[in-house]
Amino acid sequence: MRLLGLVLALLCVLALVLGVGTYIDSRPVPPRAIDQTLPADSSWYAHLPVSAKAATDAYIERIPVAMREKGERYSDTRLIAFLLRVANLLAATFLLCTLRLGVYLRLLAEKLSRRVLVTDVTVAVGYFAAMFVLLLPSEIYTGFARPPVWFLRAAL
Repeated sequence: MRLLGLVLALLCVLALVLGVGTYIDSRPVPPRAIDQTLPADSSWYAHLPVSAKAATDAYIERIPVAMREKGERYSDTRLIAFLLRVANLLAATFLLCTLRLGVYLRLLAEKLSRRVLVTDVTVAVGYFAAMFVLLLPSEIYTGFARPPVWFLRAAL
């Protein structure tokens, strides 16, 4: 019965991942932002201050305020992505512990082989495969979906 619950949970995660992927893929790719940074010639570099802070400030002054604000707003979403990853990790760990996946993998591995090394490797591979599948939604969001969705929303 617990194995059925694990299979159903994995199928739900797979359906979620496929649904999010299909939704993101159906959206048009937003146009690339035009680089609005003021060009710098060799004389600009020659007149840079020696102080690192002053040189950084001079460089930042070349970037328009709207571009800096847009970059800061996007950078602020990294905390949301981090919290999503942590919450997903805790939920996946709770799910695997509740379903006692390790116990079932150990029993299955002991049926396959009595050698301790083979049993341990089988359990580890099965556990990591389950964690990979369960953590996939947050990794897809943070690595692939967050940038285009955010920039598409910011362009509207």
